[in-house]
Amino acid sequence: MGRYGKGTANTNGEHLLEFARRNNLILTNTIFKHKLTHKTTWTGTKQANRRNPVRNEIDFILIRRNHRIFVNDSRSYSGISTYSDHKMVIADMYINWHMKTSGIKPKTNKPTAVEKLHDANYSTEYKDIILQKLTTLDITNITNPQEKWNSIVETCRSSSLQVLVHREKPKANVRSETDNKIKALSNEQKKIRNDIQATRERETRQNLQSRRNEVMGRIHKELQNKRQEQIIRSIAEIEECKDDSTRIYTDICNMIRDQQIK
Repeated sequence: MGRYGKGTANTNGEHLLEFARRNNLILTNTIFKHKLTHKTTWTGTKQANRRNPVRNEIDFILIRRNHRIFVNDSRSYSGISTYSDHKMVIADMYINWHMKTSGIKPKTNKPTAVEKLHDANYSTEYKDIILQKLTTLDITNITNPQEKWNSIVETCRSSSLQVLVHREKPKANVRSETDNKIKALSNEQKKIRNDIQATRERETRQNLQSRRNEVMGRIHKELQNKRQEQIIRSIAEIEECKDDSTRIYTDICNMIRDQQIK
């Protein structure tokens, strides 16, 4: 339930709010500020002791909470030529569709772990293999310079595959204990946020907001600890390197790896 809803929820309204909370839904026509005639969706019969008829908001459009960014406006519209005491509720949405490209060929050649050539054992073995292959390579019968160059490149590539392995992408789905704590706390604060939006009592909302602020503080603390652990781990990897050039190279690899994980 948004902050701009009208009226007091009855039993059916409480059931609807509970359903929306459990399924992570929002009522779109209660989150935008409009005048009263654009909030109400039902008009009752005029009574003798009332100046105006009873008007309530009992019709809603529900969407998933993560689709909230697509909704620009939502309200009721009167003047519909139908025999009904309900108004039409319309949501104005904008979705930026992207065309799915086809025909793009996937890369067949996986990147090679060339960083292992900094190790003397890998470097010596690679030099011996490529020297042997280039010595036995016969390109005298090839007249096209491009084909000669392709033969040399393929020889170097096949030699590297014998010594080096393919570079594997960092596994972003492997979660540490800190990541699991952050995920659990994040789910907890989302549940409290849904409870805040589902209740109308001021005291209950304040208590829930205090609990949510406490959980958010714990999340920020865990994120700070995670960043410190990453810095300490990167420093330890750099200090294990033999020379300055290897340290710089390791530092750059760590930066690229962190960006890919994000």
